Amino acid sequence: MESKLKIIDTSDHELLNDPVFLYKMTRGKTTVSVNKLDDDQLDNDFSVSAWLIYTDVNSKGEDVEILSVLTESGLVLAAQSKTFKESFFDIVDIVGDRPFSIRVLSGTSKSGRRYMDCDLASIG
Repeated sequence: MESKLKIIDTSDHELLNDPVFLYKMTRGKTTVSVNKLDDDQLDNDFSVSAWLIYTDVNSKGEDVEILSVLTESGLVLAAQSKTFKESFFDIVDIVGDRPFSIRVLSGTSKSGRRYMDCDLASIG
């Protein structure tokens, strides 16, 4: 079966040659979707070690863009949320190559649906 996975960008292009990194970030079984985080996990800061954005095909046959964030603790957070991804890349644009931490946020939209976002927790 041919994979439909397409890498868009990453924080460290040398990691694209590391099959363990690629597997962990795109197919790893311990990846946690940000919308599945418990409320107590939302109070934690996650130090970002690396990130990868890619497209893949979902179970409906649709292309989806996914952001995977590798934390210093080894946890991989995955997000499809447009809001989360926009906020994450706003942070990346400002902090550049400096180490940083994010805090995952949750809110309720006007329509009553839960949405995910992130904020800069610290730099360095």
